Amino acid sequence: MHSVEYRRDRDGYRGLASRVARAAFSTVRPHGNFEYYERMTHYPEAGRYDLVTGGGIEPESGLYWLEEPMQTTPLADSCERLVLEVLLQGREFSALEVDRRVCDALTGLLTPDRRLVYACLRSYAVQSADSGLWRLRAEDAPTQRTTDLLEIHDLLVDLGSRLGFDVQDKEHVEWCDANGRPRYAFNLIATGSPAKAGGEAPVGYCLVIPGGRASLLAEKARRNPILRRWLDDGVRVIKFRHVRRLAAETTLTQVNFEERLAIDPPEHHDPQMPLL
Repeated sequence: MHSVEYRRDRDGYRGLASRVARAAFSTVRPHGNFEYYERMTHYPEAGRYDLVTGGGIEPESGLYWLEEPMQTTPLADSCERLVLEVLLQGREFSALEVDRRVCDALTGLLTPDRRLVYACLRSYAVQSADSGLWRLRAEDAPTQRTTDLLEIHDLLVDLGSRLGFDVQDKEHVEWCDANGRPRYAFNLIATGSPAKAGGEAPVGYCLVIPGGRASLLAEKARRNPILRRWLDDGVRVIKFRHVRRLAAETTLTQVNFEERLAIDPPEHHDPQMPLL
């Protein structure tokens, strides 16, 4: 009996190590002895593995969410907006200056960690190899992004018509089959902040974003279980450059479109963010 309980608790702790304590740092799932898990309690991110004695395992760490989330702007979206506002001032900034400005605007419990600020910074800015300062990418200038959005929109409209779909240009660029049933719905955005994330997505819903937003969106999904569940529940993330490739492909048909659409997957990896 003791052996059965031991194996059960061991497997429970190993599962928690994979899903909770190590999830933010690595996709590698090593198995360690009990001393390994005891050492992990010294790291704040891991927390205590069991808050109560007896019964099942109840971890201290992990992500907890309101059962009925409030209709407020997520912190990550506010951080993204503020970083972009700083960069749009048209000069170079140090990472520390951007961090300070964001933290001056988001105080108290809303103060974002540096990993989030850095993820937003990397999404919109390029760092000078000489000075180490950051400036807005040329492609993220407002006029250029507007031009890109119009271009991708027109490419999707033309591509849908070329493939024989009935194209409906409404809130989204929607492709319907010969019977009028929706097959794909393309929502184009220039940021990493989907407006209706968490709600029920239309059939064949595709979120079309600039390539530079893919890693930022993955970072937000790591932090936000509602966004992560929405993305995992059939929502596809398509980059602008992939739309351009699809539009230029001469052998594309309704039959092979689904396969071609999946060739350029979004960045779901969890890169290590350097400290500011």
